Amino acid sequence: KRQLQDTSAETERQMIEAEQRIADLQAEREALLAEKQDLEQKTSEYDALVDSLQSEIQAGQITITELQGKLTLQLSNAILFDSGSIEVKQAGQDALIKVAGVLAEVTDRAVRVEGHTDNVPVGAGASYRDNWGLSALRASVVTTLLVDHGVDPLNVAAVGYADTHPVADNDSADGKAANRRTEIVLVPRLAPAAVVEPEETETTP
Repeated sequence: KRQLQDTSAETERQMIEAEQRIADLQAEREALLAEKQDLEQKTSEYDALVDSLQSEIQAGQITITELQGKLTLQLSNAILFDSGSIEVKQAGQDALIKVAGVLAEVTDRAVRVEGHTDNVPVGAGASYRDNWGLSALRASVVTTLLVDHGVDPLNVAAVGYADTHPVADNDSADGKAANRRTEIVLVPRLAPAAVVEPEETETTP
């Protein structure tokens, strides 16, 4: 009888281990499938943007990169803004309308519009105080245009970085031109924070 009990216990243990292995394999399979679908979605977004912006890319006005899950459109101020201006030029509007057509279909990633400047101080008489103001206003203007053409306002944010995130040195005209840019970045959406209900406490009369 003792031997039967031992055999039964061992069989039960093996069954539990087998069920755990099956559950682990299923979880791994689901994770790989989700990763595959995410990659396909990112590739689809990248391809759609490249297809819609062929002429601007070939002209060197827009570059598109995808690295470590982050898709970035870098738009030169040559296509977007005149020097010191916060009004988007017609060519820039045309390009941003194409971008909005793609981003309007994006629901699984957040859109962040980033304004950047070179390190040249703002000229006297400008309607903004410094490069922080200029970069933030430009990002806001681009964001408004995207929203006006279909991008979900709850899925987009504008931020100005002034000259704190250069992509080239500011010692040459070419370097300054490269730093004067607007970037549209697609990043993973953060899960909403859980609402913690306050605990009820008993009071004695």
